[in-house]
Amino acid sequence: MKLHKTSEALRDRRIVACLFATAVAVLLPIVANADTLTWTGGGANKNWSTTANWDPAQTMTVDDTANFQTGSLSSDTITYDAGSFANIAVPSGAWTVNVSSACFTNRPITIASGAKFALSGASARVNPFSTANNANAVAGLLDLGGAFQTIADTMPGNGTGFFRNGGEIRNGTLTNATAATAYLANTTFTVGPGANMSGAIRVRFRGGAKLVVDGGTFKTSHVTASNNNHPIGDTSGDAAVVARNGESSS
Repeated sequence: MKLHKTSEALRDRRIVACLFATAVAVLLPIVANADTLTWTGGGANKNWSTTANWDPAQTMTVDDTANFQTGSLSSDTITYDAGSFANIAVPSGAWTVNVSSACFTNRPITIASGAKFALSGASARVNPFSTANNANAVAGLLDLGGAFQTIADTMPGNGTGFFRNGGEIRNGTLTNATAATAYLANTTFTVGPGANMSGAIRVRFRGGAKLVVDGGTFKTSHVTASNNNHPIGDTSGDAAVVARNGESSS
């Protein structure tokens, strides 16, 4: 009789444990996995929202990375019509996105050296990418397509901020929301054709870094300094601002 009761008690405990585990599983939130969706352009159109244009062919979520790299295509023109995403990665190739609204606001972009990413039809005075410190990493070419990009981060240290990986901007304006210092280290950042840099931006250089103005303009309301507090254009600190077919002033 005692063994029978013990057996029933064990069974009851197992049932309770099973019910508890089921309840926990039901109550716990479902955590979505972040995916990387690579553009293939294999759909019936070139719309961002067409799942067949991506690999894997699925609807992009707010946690996913929109990836553009050479593969079946080395370049393409995409129309952004709808869709959420977390960030944009451009490891290789040359890509253009038609966009007329601020849909890319607060979405960081990473462009590898040699790669190109361009906006087309962007609204004036739109902040198309993230303004968070060190969120963007532009080592290739970024064409803002007439957009107005505010740099709101403080860029607090050596090799930080929008410029830290060099690269080039074209056809748009980079400005700063507040007084901040942009640090260039061992790299060259180019203000290319149609591009303008303005606002309260101090530029400091490390390790032979250069800011090249080639077809664009660079104007700042703050005195620009180079390595070891050498003034703008003084190469004795192994740093320089080079104005080539452009305009530079402070």
